[in-house]
Amino acid sequence: MGAKFDKIKCGAYLRQAQARLNIYRGKKLTRIAKTKDDICKHLASGNEVNAKIWCETLINEENMIPVYDVVSTMCDQVNGRLTYIEKFG
Repeated sequence: MGAKFDKIKCGAYLRQAQARLNIYRGKKLTRIAKTKDDICKHLASGNEVNAKIWCETLINEENMIPVYDVVSTMCDQVNGRLTYIEKFG
């Protein structure tokens, strides 16, 4: 048979995942702010083509922020239901 479900171990992994997600989210927000500054510099120097390329990157990075929030919320929900998962499999 397979390994038994370990509620404590799973909870620890979920908390660790949430901590990592918060770190990645913070790094992404910092990178977004830097990208906005870079876009301003490109526009100020007349490099409109480079600014457009950076805007595409910015949009993709900004779209990832809600993903981190949703995954963190899901980890929270699974963590709250660990007792039921352990009981019913």
